[in-house]
Amino acid sequence: KSYGTPSFVSSNVGKTVQASDLRDAFGGADHVILKCSNKHALTGAYTCWDQNAGVPSAQVACPASTQGEDDCGSGTVDIDSM
Repeated sequence: KSYGTPSFVSSNVGKTVQASDLRDAFGGADHVILKCSNKHALTGAYTCWDQNAGVPSAQVACPASTQGEDDCGSGTVDIDSM
């Protein structure tokens, strides 16, 4: 099974969005770690998954120990074309 980019991201390339809306598109604030350069330009999104025989099976809340790695802040995020 393939897990693609959320349509919210694809439909907002070249735009500025609310960080909370972006997190919601990936399953919610506790299900994604957003990475940004200069606090505003999206460079990556890391999600956490349960596994079944080494294969991702269901998205899960990321461990609390990883939440501090999100560095996009609470304001807006630019989704630039890559």
